[in-house]
Amino acid sequence: MMRCKNFLYIVYIHLVVLFEISLTESIFSVEEQVAILPCNAAAASLKPNTKTTLLRWFHNRYPKPAYTLDVRSIDQQTADFIWSDLGARHFPSSDYEGRLYLEVSSEIPALRIDPVQFDDKGQYTCQVDFKFNRSISSSIDLHVVVPPKGVVIRDLKDRKVEGVIGPFNLGETLIITCEALGGHPIPTLSWSGTFDNSSATYHLDITNTTSSLIMPSLKRSDQWTHFTCTAWNSPLTLPKSTTVTVEINLPPLDVKMIKNFKEPLVAGNTVTFVCKSFGSHPRAHIRWCLDGLTMLSKDIVTDNGNMTTSYYQRLINSRDDGKELECIVTNPNIPNFILKQTYTMTVRYKPEILVSIQNASLNSVAEGKDIILSCNIRSNLHISKVDWTYDNNKVSNSSHVRIKDNYLIIRDIKKKDAGNYTCEATNSEGSSSAMIQVKVEYAPVCQSIEISAKHSDEHNKDSANVTCNLSANPRNVTFYWMTRNSSSNHTWSTDRDSYTLVKLNESVVELFCWGRNEVGLQNSACSWTYEGQMNSYRDIDAIFIVSFVAILCFVLFLISCRKIYQRKKKETVVESKEVIGLKGNFKNGL
Repeated sequence: MMRCKNFLYIVYIHLVVLFEISLTESIFSVEEQVAILPCNAAAASLKPNTKTTLLRWFHNRYPKPAYTLDVRSIDQQTADFIWSDLGARHFPSSDYEGRLYLEVSSEIPALRIDPVQFDDKGQYTCQVDFKFNRSISSSIDLHVVVPPKGVVIRDLKDRKVEGVIGPFNLGETLIITCEALGGHPIPTLSWSGTFDNSSATYHLDITNTTSSLIMPSLKRSDQWTHFTCTAWNSPLTLPKSTTVTVEINLPPLDVKMIKNFKEPLVAGNTVTFVCKSFGSHPRAHIRWCLDGLTMLSKDIVTDNGNMTTSYYQRLINSRDDGKELECIVTNPNIPNFILKQTYTMTVRYKPEILVSIQNASLNSVAEGKDIILSCNIRSNLHISKVDWTYDNNKVSNSSHVRIKDNYLIIRDIKKKDAGNYTCEATNSEGSSSAMIQVKVEYAPVCQSIEISAKHSDEHNKDSANVTCNLSANPRNVTFYWMTRNSSSNHTWSTDRDSYTLVKLNESVVELFCWGRNEVGLQNSACSWTYEGQMNSYRDIDAIFIVSFVAILCFVLFLISCRKIYQRKKKETVVESKEVIGLKGNFKNGL
């Protein structure tokens, strides 16, 4: 029954609108802000002899009034302004949850919605009822603008991107899509930025909710380009936007090795090689290679990462002559891309010398043979002089020694020829030398025989230690001993160089020693003859004692003589003093 009454009431209102003058306008408001809807129909209440009873606002979505103002209890003859009279009764609809207010500060009342919601949009009808006149109404279309909550840019994989995007490669196609989040009416999307607009194409989807930007071929000039997408749907709101920046992998444009050193290079000097590369992003990696071997270096990045400088320091040596030094530039994000510059080193250096014996091994040669010393010289400059020295003495040609080109020939080498041989060579960079020690191998040679005597043993036999000193190279010598007397000869070999000779009955014994090594047998043996001398060894102690006593007696005699001399000297001095005294007395007496 109640619904039927409401329906009839709405029909009544619309009939009134059809027959009365209706004033209709549109008002735009932003969601969450304030909407003011004036009631233009209320102007008729200002006419004289009118008695207003009700002012009601209707929303086309609801059958009941959104807001009702009842002024029937007001004495309109005395009231100055009925809308603001305290006696008026206000009835806002509960559907708006306390967001409806009646503005009565002016002659024409207005409905204030604070804050306005998107669902508040629609047509609002203000109806003024009179006691004696027909009702008058006016309508207003409320448009609620909902600004977009934000803007999102997505890549080809539908991933949200922001800030710096990439990195991309040169020539790659860039496709990014902009989407507005919410908004009513549907926001308009637009692209702007620092990119070349003539190179870009745009695609708007059917629903007009997304816009794609396409850069078919990224160029070097597109590095760090800004792409801004803006969403806007009303003059009443501020546009929403978001910006992305494109990062592109850029290969190096050039590589250059800077020669800030004198050429040709000189061995022993330290040289710093400099290599520069620019135009790479990310920064270039510079690698130094010397004949294919990677060298350690120090890199410095300048000019905001666009220029990379690498320093390689090297102590130049003679082996660097002719080697190729490469400065290789790569981009870590671009595979198989290489730029390089090559420098072939020319190095001046002193002669490098190696002395060797051509016809001997281990620098050792047997006595009596010929040897050839070779002076091997490595030099890329003209050799002006080659000299040989032996134990720091200059060697010259002789019947025994001959110098030919870089060779020193020694004929019939002897033991005395062993020692240090030095070859010295000179070029325009200076002189250098190398030494070799020549060892001469020879058969044993007698040096000396040493005799040390001992006392007789318990069997009354005298003995003596005999040491045979031989000179030999190599020193691994086998010793041979032989004793010879009137009755027999006895020969034996040993590794020892000493022998104990025991006295026999014979008065004369001959002792011989000689040796053998790898070179050969000793030519002349060492010999010593025993002729009964060992009897005298018993008298050594007695002779020593007698000699000692004689020397002691002589010393005591000298001491006694000295004391006698000193005593006589004192007596002579006393006598002299007495004589002088007598002379003085004699003079005084006169």
